[in-house]
This record gives sequence, structure tokens and C-alpha cells, in this order.
Amino acid sequence: VVITNRDGRAIYLKDVATVIDGIKETETISRYNATTAIGLLMYKQTDANAVQVSEQVQEEIKKLEKEYAKEGLTFAIAQDSSEFTLKAAEAVNHDLILAILLVALVMLVFLHSMRNAIIVMVAIPASLVTTYIAIYAFGFTFNLMTLLALSLVIGILVDDSIVVLENIQRHMEMGKDKRKAALEGREEIGFTAMSITLVDVVVFLPIAMVDGMIADILRQFSLVVVVSTLMSLFVCFTLTPLLVSRFGKLTHPSKKKIGGRIILWVEKKINKLTESYTSLLKWSLSHKRWVLITTFGLLIGSFSLVGGGFIGNEFVNMGDRGELVVKLELPKDATIQQTNLKTQEAEQYILSKPEVVNVFSSMGKSDNQFAAQGEKHIAEISVKLVDKSNRPFSTEKFSQQIKKELKERIEGAKVEINQVDIMGSTSEAPIQLVLNGNNVDHLLSFADTILAKMKTVPGTSGQKVSIENNKPEVSVKIDKEKMMALGLRMDKVGSVINLAFSGNSDTKLTQGQYDYDITVKMDAFNRQSPDELQQLSFLNAAGQTIRLDQFAEIERTIGPAKLERKDRISSVTISCEVVGRPQGTVGKEIQALVEQDPLPDGMSISYEGNMKQQAEAFGSMGMALIASIIFVYLIMVALYNSYIYPFVVLFSIPVAMVGALLALALNM
Repeated sequence: VVITNRDGRAIYLKDVATVIDGIKETETISRYNATTAIGLLMYKQTDANAVQVSEQVQEEIKKLEKEYAKEGLTFAIAQDSSEFTLKAAEAVNHDLILAILLVALVMLVFLHSMRNAIIVMVAIPASLVTTYIAIYAFGFTFNLMTLLALSLVIGILVDDSIVVLENIQRHMEMGKDKRKAALEGREEIGFTAMSITLVDVVVFLPIAMVDGMIADILRQFSLVVVVSTLMSLFVCFTLTPLLVSRFGKLTHPSKKKIGGRIILWVEKKINKLTESYTSLLKWSLSHKRWVLITTFGLLIGSFSLVGGGFIGNEFVNMGDRGELVVKLELPKDATIQQTNLKTQEAEQYILSKPEVVNVFSSMGKSDNQFAAQGEKHIAEISVKLVDKSNRPFSTEKFSQQIKKELKERIEGAKVEINQVDIMGSTSEAPIQLVLNGNNVDHLLSFADTILAKMKTVPGTSGQKVSIENNKPEVSVKIDKEKMMALGLRMDKVGSVINLAFSGNSDTKLTQGQYDYDITVKMDAFNRQSPDELQQLSFLNAAGQTIRLDQFAEIERTIGPAKLERKDRISSVTISCEVVGRPQGTVGKEIQALVEQDPLPDGMSISYEGNMKQQAEAFGSMGMALIASIIFVYLIMVALYNSYIYPFVVLFSIPVAMVGALLALALNM
């Protein structure tokens, strides 16, 4: 290609440039289990089902592998979010089946006959099937929360039917026929059964009304409980009396049969327990002072578990998915080849661990989420472990150990490890403090102060400031007066510098059906030092050649890697991971340290991440709890026809907290 003519001679492109028909500079590298690979990310649409999408994708993968078997094309699934969902759903299904079997066994023992047990057990499928219709109508799916709700309500579904059946049995023992006993027994106990059910409903219904992120998690759970409980009330008013009126029968356990002997033995033990409870109750009523003192002491002691740090707080427990992400960060001026070498060292060491199933690595500049922030000096290694039942330690402990060992082995690189939480996310640190202000330098200075305080809190890890003043860069300070005097404009100078270093790929070379980018830029040697940049030439309107150093100063400097704004005001984020302690507890300790000193003038602070989500969720759940207690009180007022008696029942709520708080403390 002729680019110009000089003294009657054509100047060709080859005279001023090296033309190479090659491949694009490496900007990203991916590997699966230390073998070079191409990473492919797939996301489901908003209204799609993740499990169904995963199944369909795997079917297409099998077709592609079969179609391109001669070329040796193979796919390996490094991460699949549906695996955890399926395992969790399967576990809940097992619990659901076990709950039904246990309830059936209890019904058989306490209702004295298989016939009565079956009549009561009919309430479970009858209520669940109608609940499935509601799940479909609401647009829900069988997921962890809906299945957990179904598992929880198994015991609740038979409550109303048991109450109605027992009262009908009582009327039958009075000599009434089955039909009359069913009608009168149901009518007599109907209001009580309704009260029992509505108490459960008003406890869970306010949860469906909360807002914020917690609403998306709990709304399906609460609505499934509410609908299934209401269905159980409907069944106990209709189906249970109907079945008793047709198939009911008075039965008395017989010592001659094995089943009868078992039932009589259980009743004998229950009678002994009743006698023991009666004796304890008589003693308690005659020693009210000691009972009240003991109860009050247990109540104070249980709440002191929270103040003493035995019970922490957090938004959602991390869980143990057996997945983690290792992030390696080299100095900002590192090349992708240098990053690749360090990543290979880390891969080989991680793969040597017997608990590791697979490792997927990505590094370098990328338009997708495989590479961290699209930087050549950063690499991400996604690690998947065997199921937690097949390893003697948790993912959190493995993360701590592997981080310590990688820091010792990988020199010149920062190591950061994030555990994938129960929601499948590692995108944000749980603790985030955002500083806002007009002066970036003041923000960075105060951010360093907060960072130092954060590092003193036990349980924090990976503490960092989002804006770092450590990115090496070349600063070109242009003297505008000199530039204009030499006949140049700022836009032309900027475009030439950008072309020289970043290149230009606007033009294409077409060969057959393919288009290839033609990238024009300075060669690598001339882009290595400020001295070469000074010799960069510009052509002014008069045709004169002007060097960059004639109107600009070039020097190496250190600058921020990025700038942030929140609500149009400069900001900086200080964040950290949490290891070995509840996130909410760590967040409160950090907040207390930060608020010890007043903020400088013109600066404000806000708490984001899990701290913000937890504050919103706890506030919403607190309001839902208060609403539930009020509704329960109103129902009991209607039941007892008194405004005083319901308080006797409500006083059991703080006493019940003793057991709840003790269980939390024991499981910390």
C-alpha cells in the first residue's frame, strides 16, 4: 500500500512499518485442571428455571461432543449452580418423607388403631395437593424454601384433624352413632380448631409482607406454610368428619395382639410421665417464688449469651457449598505471561490436594466475568471440593489453610480467597464501609485510618481499600501555549498518542468469508520507556514535524487505579472478608471502632454489603414479629372472651427464648 510520495518516489507501508500476518496479542488465558481451555459462561434468563436450563445445556453438550467426536471436542462443567439446588432439594425431600413416616407412627401409637391413623393421615396429601395448586398459581417452583416449608408443616397439617377426631371419638364413646358423633363433635370443637390454625397463619403471614432482600428469600416459604395450614383446616372440617362417619370405629388395645401390647406399653410410660409431671406441677405451685426466681434467672442468663458474645449475628449463614475462588494479584505492571506463570504454580499446588475435584483458572483482560476486573496482573482460580461428607474439614478451614500455604509458596503475589456462599455469590465482600467526600486525597487518607482499625478486629481477612494509589503510569503534561504556537491542537495530539500506544483496529482485511482486524500501533520497543515517547512526532498544518518533548513533559508517576462516585460525590470503599466469626458481630465491632473518632468536615460514611442488608432484614422481621404477636393476642381474645387470659399464654414467648438462645449458643 502506497502511503505517500516523496521526491517523486512512492513510500510503501513496508518502508515505515513491519507488517505481520499473525495472531492477536494474548489478553486472556483460561485453563481447566491445568489444561488450556476455552471458558464458556451461561446465564439463565430472569423467568427461567436454573435446573431446567442446566439439564437442557447438558443435553446440547452431549450432542456437540458426539457431532465433533473426530475433532476431539470435549466439555467439562467447572461450575453448575443447579447442583447445590438439587442436593438441597433432595435432602429436604428425604426429610419430608421421614416426617410423614414419623407422624404416621405417632398417629398409630396414640390413636390406638390403624383406621384412625389413616383417617388423620389423609389430611397430609389432601392439604399438600391443594398447596401445589397454590404454588402453581403464585408462580413459585419447588425450591429449597418451598420444600422446606412443606417439610415444616407436616406436623401442623394433622393437628386440626387429630383434635376433631379425638372429639368425635369422645362422642362415640358416649353412645352416639358415627354420623351424629361426627356432626356434633366437629361442631363442638370447630372454633377451637379454627383458633389453633389461625394462630399458625398469623405467625407466618406477616413474614410474607416484609420488604427488602429478605422478602425474596422468605415470601415463598411463608405463603406455602399459610396456604397448607388453611387447607388442613378445611380438611378437618370436611374430609375428616366424613371419613369418621363412614369408617370410624371405637377400638381398644388388646394384650393378645403385638400392636395392642406396644400401644399399652407406650400408654403406661405416658401415664408415668403424666404422674411425674403432676408431682412437679404440685411442687411448683407450692413454691411459686423459687419457680419465678429460677425462670427469671434462666431468662437473664440466656439473653446474656448474646451480650457475652456466645451468640453472634449475621444476615445469612455462608453454608458450605464446597466452592471457593482464589484471587492472585501481581504488581500492576506485570505482563499476562508473568501472571500465567504464577497462576500455574498455584494450580499445581491446589490440584495436589486430594479434596479438590477440579480447578478452573482465568486471567487477563476480558469482556466477560471469567477474568477479574479485566486486568492482566490479576488471576482467578475457581476451586471445587468434594462433598462435605467426604472431607474432615469445612470449606472455610480449607480456605484459611490454602491461603496461608499459597502466600508462602507464591512470591510477589497477593493472595485473596473468597468462599462461595449459599446463594452462589462471591461478588461482594460482606463488610463494606463507603466514605463520601469532595476531596479524593482526604478520602484516601482517612480510608487508610479506617483500614488500620479494621485490621485490629478478630475475624477480618482480605482488608482493602477500593482505590489504590499504586498504579504505575506515564504522565504527559502539555504546555498548551507552546502546543498552539507550534500549530497543533489538543484533539490531534491525544489521538496520535492513543494510536501509538493503544492502537487502532477500525479497518478490516477481508479474505473470503472472514474479516481480520488490521491493528496499527507503535512497536513494543518504542512503547517501553518515556524516552521513546518523547520522540513521538506530530505533523502540524504547515507540514512541519514536531516532537512531543517540544511542548510537553513526560515522566513516570503513580496514580489511582480507578475513581469511584456515589450519588455524584467522590467515594472510596473499605471492605474485608470475615473468617471464623459471624459477619454481623464483626461488622458491629468495626462500626464501634470507626465511630469512636468524629469524621472530618465534608465527609460522610455509610455501611453497605451484608451490614446494610442485615439492618434492613432485622428491621422488617422485627416488625413482622410484633405484628404476629398482636394478631395472636387478638385471636386468643376472641377464643377466651377475655383481654387478660391471653397474656398468660403470651408470657410463654420470652420463656421459650431460653431454649432457642441456648441452642444457638451450643451450635456456634
